[in-house]
Amino acid sequence: MEKSNSPRIRFKGFTEPWEQRKLSNSAAYRNGKAHESFITQDGKYIVVNSKFVSTSGEVEKFSNVQIEPLYEGEIAFVLSDVPNGRALARTYLIEKSNKYTLNQRIAGLAPNKEIDNYFLYILLDRNRYFLSFDDGAKQTNLSINDVLNFEFKAPYKNEQVKIGNLFRNLDSLITLHQRKCDRLKNVEQALLEKMFPTEKEDTPKIRFKGFTEPWEQRKLDEIAQRLDNLRIPIAESKRTKGSTPYYGANGIQDYVDGFTHDGENLLIAEDGANDLKNYPVCYTKGKIWVNNHAHVLKPNEDCNLLFLKYAFSTINMESVIVGGSRSKLNANTLMNLSLFISNKTEQKTIGEFFYSLDNLITLHQRKCEKLKNIKSALLERMFA
Repeated sequence: MEKSNSPRIRFKGFTEPWEQRKLSNSAAYRNGKAHESFITQDGKYIVVNSKFVSTSGEVEKFSNVQIEPLYEGEIAFVLSDVPNGRALARTYLIEKSNKYTLNQRIAGLAPNKEIDNYFLYILLDRNRYFLSFDDGAKQTNLSINDVLNFEFKAPYKNEQVKIGNLFRNLDSLITLHQRKCDRLKNVEQALLEKMFPTEKEDTPKIRFKGFTEPWEQRKLDEIAQRLDNLRIPIAESKRTKGSTPYYGANGIQDYVDGFTHDGENLLIAEDGANDLKNYPVCYTKGKIWVNNHAHVLKPNEDCNLLFLKYAFSTINMESVIVGGSRSKLNANTLMNLSLFISNKTEQKTIGEFFYSLDNLITLHQRKCEKLKNIKSALLERMFA
């Protein structure tokens, strides 16, 4: 079915049909140049390569020579990527001149006076037209003709500007929440390192006011019981759908009827953990169903559950994992782990503090995801 000459959603007052355009008539094109021999840690210019663009500027390399300058308002466009990669056709809008230099296999696009740069930057980013060149089998290398033959529909400049500003504001909000989230994660990691003792200490570097007693080293089997005997794995085809979260090694896998455990529990991946550095440890409250890929712990009266959750994050779990392609944390190894614990009141204070911090991180993550979903929906409805 032929696409419409106007989008489904428009700003009030705009009614003219959008016009068919070609990128070759809408922007000036140039290729970047190799910078490998000029890379230096203290270089003055940021090298705009595929890694830089695909990470939205987070991964940087520097050059002491600006071989191919990029100017404010230009768009960097990734021409090459591995099969099914996430960098191909990613865009980066240059916000300042005399700061960036364009690497090889990246195109520089300078929109003409009839095209709003943010409108084009959003339109080009991972556009289906460019992704169609990826056959999933070999590296994709977009040619100059592949890029310049791209056809699109666009309104007059004043409507483009309105659309561009909308997405600019959305992108700013997404970036704001993502940065808050990243900062909170960094704060949490720093505090975890300082609010739990190291192996050679019996007290942490930072404590809440009023707590002075030394911490005590205990084995896990002295402060918690393992409830693995209640676990019941169910094949997906045999599960009865319901409202109870069904847990595996890496969190919730499904929702089922019935439950295996109730109350407050701590789930720790037994085998199949996706991330060994941030080993899956999950606090649960209420009815849950657990399969045989996660250990289930319930602390005794000497230990606070939330405290125990964050104490685990200070342990190098990679050192106690066995197995090859599928990692495994044996039950005996788990229960023989040694942990430093404080008195119950201090444990509760620490556990609740980090739990509140996690909730704040989750809040920003959810806001970020909602904004991304809004952006995705608008992209489908605001471009003809």
